Amino acid sequence: MDGGTATVDATTTSARTGTLLRALAWLLLAGWAVTLGLTLWTRPGESTPQQLRADVAAGRVDHYEVVYGTRTGHGPWNVSTTDFNLSPIGPGIAWSLHDGRRRWASITGVPVDLNSSPPQAHAPLNPDGTPTGEPLTDPLVAPLVAALDRDGATSPVPQPELLEPLVVVVGLTGLVMLVTGPPPHRGTKWFWFWLLGVSAGLGLVAWLVLEHLFPPRSKVTRRQRGLTGFALSFVAASLVNIGLSFLV
Repeated sequence: MDGGTATVDATTTSARTGTLLRALAWLLLAGWAVTLGLTLWTRPGESTPQQLRADVAAGRVDHYEVVYGTRTGHGPWNVSTTDFNLSPIGPGIAWSLHDGRRRWASITGVPVDLNSSPPQAHAPLNPDGTPTGEPLTDPLVAPLVAALDRDGATSPVPQPELLEPLVVVVGLTGLVMLVTGPPPHRGTKWFWFWLLGVSAGLGLVAWLVLEHLFPPRSKVTRRQRGLTGFALSFVAASLVNIGLSFLV
């Protein structure tokens, strides 16, 4: 009798644990979807001077900065993004909108290229031939900067403040859930540990979906090992990064 009661209690506890883990998996999946969507939404995209003028005219610009070049950065979920090299006489302007989107464009026709060299500073001269101070803004950039200042836009273009912490919370919760939770069905914990680092959080999604939301109906006789996950993570990360470069 006692043995039967213990079996029932163990089964009930296991069912409750499974229900809790599924609920947490759905919550993490929702957190991943929101944070990845915001990451792609706020990722800087190349635009045109005409678009900047339209945004200024419509009063949509919050922040701006004059830029001379770009460099590759890494945003939340390890998604590649664009960072800017700043100069008051650069040929381009980067700006952000009220809805969080960020854009940049070459204003003078001089390319704002990846790792491009800073322009030569040209400043008005004193009678003795020495520079008077701040370099002159390009004559094509200056009117747009003045319009942005009149519109109340400020510098610099900020990074999304809460996005990175939210991604960290989702990622760390998933890691703790993997380490402290029951053994996975389709792969070992080491297998999923390596895949959790795949770009865009897709490894986390695969683990949540395949192990918690839609686990196998029958027992898997051979689980994938850590070495397989280690190798697969490199292949998956490369494919995801290539796909994202075409997506955005």
